[in-house]
Amino acid sequence: MNRLKKANSYIAPDEIFLDSENIQNFDLQQFEGRIERPVSKKAIYFLGFLFLAVFVVFLGKLGFLQIKKGQAYLERSENNTLNKHILFAERGIIYDRNKKELGWNKKDEANTDFSIRAYMPNGFSHILGYVSYPAQDKSGNYWQEKFVGKDGIEKEYDSTLQGTNGTKIVETDARGNIFSENIVNAPKRGNDLTLTIDSRIQKELYE
Repeated sequence: MNRLKKANSYIAPDEIFLDSENIQNFDLQQFEGRIERPVSKKAIYFLGFLFLAVFVVFLGKLGFLQIKKGQAYLERSENNTLNKHILFAERGIIYDRNKKELGWNKKDEANTDFSIRAYMPNGFSHILGYVSYPAQDKSGNYWQEKFVGKDGIEKEYDSTLQGTNGTKIVETDARGNIFSENIVNAPKRGNDLTLTIDSRIQKELYE
């Protein structure tokens, strides 16, 4: 009995691969006749060298930023400030039934932050109404950050014409010089509005 156990505890090396010998009409899908081979030392050395090279490059870049450029970046971070600026969205355009513009946006040379509203003259002011514009305090900070419809169509359909403001981050130094500008959220213009009014008839009635 002991001799049988001792015989079973030893397996000859060539017996390990007996199952890997190809048999007649062996099935490739079942991996019959295949032997798993260990990864070669060359492949291990190559991967090790590759990881080491990447680590050295990363370490060198980190040292360059922290040691050689560290003082410059520190001074820049201490002197520079990040300010959030509003990117004002334009309101939607108001059209008559024939796609003639009754209320639209135009650039104002006196104000570069946002566009102002322009309207069809002669007989449309009581219909279209007007808006109040974004307003600043003495420090230049906007306490009213959007257009607000005050009368007429501008007030009645304010939620439709109203756009969504965006945000821009501006980095400046102590002297006010701009280092970088990045748009965080782009502004979205309001929806256009088409009325049933015929501007030609309205002009005739006004006259």
